[in-house]
Parts: sequence; C-alpha cells; structure tokens
Amino acid sequence: MEVLKTTMLPMAAIVPNNGQIEGVPGNPRILDDKSMRLLVQSIQDNPEMLRLRELLVYKQGSEYVIIGGNMRWRAMCELGFTEAPCKVIPEGTDPQRLRAYTIKDNVAYGEWDQEELEGWDAEELESWGVILRQKEEEPETTQEMKTLEFSLTSEQFKHVKKVFRNEGETDAEALHNILRAYGRA
Repeated sequence: MEVLKTTMLPMAAIVPNNGQIEGVPGNPRILDDKSMRLLVQSIQDNPEMLRLRELLVYKQGSEYVIIGGNMRWRAMCELGFTEAPCKVIPEGTDPQRLRAYTIKDNVAYGEWDQEELEGWDAEELESWGVILRQKEEEPETTQEMKTLEFSLTSEQFKHVKKVFRNEGETDAEALHNILRAYGRA
C-alpha cells in the first residue's frame, strides 16, 4: 500500500460527508456542545496535532468529501482556518473501504485504565476530552431503593439520550450523575 502524502487543501474545497458518495452513507458522528468546545480548545492549544491526524478526504468532482475528520473540520471552520492538512484517498477506492475508513477513524478500541489515570492531572485530562469515571460510592444498606418507570415518545427519547451523552459513559452512570447533581442520589 502506498503511503499518502499530506496535502494542504483550501477549507472552501472540503465538504462534510452528507451521503453524496454513492454507497457511502452520511457521517454518523455527532458531538454535543461541550465536546465541540473541548475539540475547538484542543485544536487552539495544539494545532500541530492536525498534521499528525489529518482529515481523510475523497475527491468527488471539484470537492473533497470528508471521510474521516468531520468534527475536526467543523472545529477548524469555527476557528477560521483557511486550509487543512489532508490525506487524499485515491480515486476509485471502493465504497465499502470508504465506509470502513469512516467508522474506523472514530472507533476507540480500548478504554481508559481509571487507576492509571489517577496519576494524571484530572483537570488537564478533562480539558483534553477524557471522561473520568467517578468512584462508585457504596450504597447504604438501610437506604430504600425505588423503581421509576415511564414512557417516552421517540423524539423525547432522542432528547434524553443526547442529555445522557453529556453526563456519563453509560445510561446508568449518567442517571446517577444527574440525580446526584440535583441532590437526590
């Protein structure tokens, strides 16, 4: 496999993946406001990281469609960048391979060793986008446990999931953090 060289492309020629390449669905990643602010801050603090983790783009007509790095591109737009370091994927690349690049560019295969992270500066880690798990407190054995059940429309459910993404790594952790924040946990 050939090594692709970094090419500086004008931001105006780069477009997000909205499904315009046949056989490649639109970008499935979303970033909540807090995560976007952290990404913008990260790029401001260390713009050289963009040369280490370029945008992956595929030329279609006169535009370059982002295959990997849609969120970085959005942050760069917000910061007023006029050009971006890119790896241009060769024309004729199979859509299945492009789909794989889209997903694999965003997959985190491991997880953080929370004990090892204790030796790091928590504020610094959080500013870099690392979500630290809070140590679980042992529930009091005398505390009564209650169950809450309710129904949501699909739109309400989507909203709740979006809120939960901001509050914890799992739904249970998010609910616990929300209840704790309101003094009920």
